[in-house]
Amino acid sequence: MQKNRRRNEKGGTPVHTLALIVNIHKQGARAACADLFPFLMRKGISVIADKETADLLKNANIAREEREIRSESDLVIAIGGDGTVLKAARMLSGARIPLLGINLGGMGFLSAATHAEARKFLDRALKGEYRAEERLLLSVRLVRGGKEIIRRIVLNDVVIARGALSRLVALETFIDDEYLVTFLADGLIVATPTGSTAYSLSAGGPLVSPDTDAIIITPICPHMLTNRPLIVPSRRIVRVAVTARGHDSTLTFDGQGGESLREGDEVVISGYGEKLTLVVPPEKSYFHLLREKLHWGGRVHHG
Repeated sequence: MQKNRRRNEKGGTPVHTLALIVNIHKQGARAACADLFPFLMRKGISVIADKETADLLKNANIAREEREIRSESDLVIAIGGDGTVLKAARMLSGARIPLLGINLGGMGFLSAATHAEARKFLDRALKGEYRAEERLLLSVRLVRGGKEIIRRIVLNDVVIARGALSRLVALETFIDDEYLVTFLADGLIVATPTGSTAYSLSAGGPLVSPDTDAIIITPICPHMLTNRPLIVPSRRIVRVAVTARGHDSTLTFDGQGGESLREGDEVVISGYGEKLTLVVPPEKSYFHLLREKLHWGGRVHHG
């Protein structure tokens, strides 16, 4: 049973039990754990972790299964990069537990702090002095022969991509029950606003503020230049039917999965009922992060 998590006047929740999810293969992961684990213990915080992280810390007593992390935690910290945050988000989908990312390198759009900033930020977050944003999640279903064979929850995107040896794939796309277009392309990305800074951006998709309830449909290298990215409300259902020209394409969820598709398969995407609570730096807005991460220039003064 989930804890009753009381919000304080800062918008956060005082933390008593914290879960660590660490990418143990990331450079700097061991040093970050060696630094932050004793820091948290000195603060009187009860720390639990997934099995890999517990093994890294050589502390079997803190190891927990996924369901235990969901039921015991007041806050989850993902240490690594955006991939680690996505892994933790899948674990927490529907649990309404705040998730805080600590970035050990790379772009880190989903991370609240770097390792260098972590202690200072955590000191405030443990008191509930943080800003939390509700991020849209997508429910993705793979239907084959009229039967649902896979269901996943994603934070960034679901991608249908052509096989290594295939030509362009043809993907019949519907919004609710209305036919939209057959994309002839290298594939198709269906993303959340959070995922608009990920693969969708690389494929020419728009940047969308994460507080927008919308689904982004971005074709990958479309054959027709008039096939442009499309944004629809999250209450809509996006349905993609795989034709004969897409039978050897692959379906991935937040970069994971790699499910082979067959002719006649349907991928059905809709907004998920619950949102992810993502902890963000109080002093850094989304637009600040865009300027920082994308290296946009500052103001130009004229005259």
